[in-house]
Amino acid sequence: MEKRDYLMHQIEQMGKVLAQVVATFLRLKSKGKVEEGIVKCNEELQNELDIDMESLARLDKIALKDFFADRKFTPAHLETLSNYMEEVGKSLDVQEPKRGIRFLKKAIQILELADEMTGTFSFERMQRIESLNKELAERH
Repeated sequence: MEKRDYLMHQIEQMGKVLAQVVATFLRLKSKGKVEEGIVKCNEELQNELDIDMESLARLDKIALKDFFADRKFTPAHLETLSNYMEEVGKSLDVQEPKRGIRFLKKAIQILELADEMTGTFSFERMQRIESLNKELAERH
């Protein structure tokens, strides 16, 4: 029972950290501090959850799935992380378009993994995936 409580606590903490990262990035982005936001949030993800976002963005889908399974990510965690990757990808449109595209593609893969994990179809995720695919098509 203690082990389960500890695991549940860790999962809840992970969700809080992910939500905080997204909020921090959006706040800094709204102030025009995109690069500062990326650096700060990526450092926080590295320090708090041992996630290197640049490495994560380079993983193939199978390795990505294993990465999330090993860390006990929930579909909600994946959706939050995907939100962050989407915001970063959109923000890098001008400065680093290739990096931005890589983040947008990874955001799609993460949403697809969330669908796989739940075993259900989500209209909201489907709409986000379509929106991201449209964004990618406009960049090519």
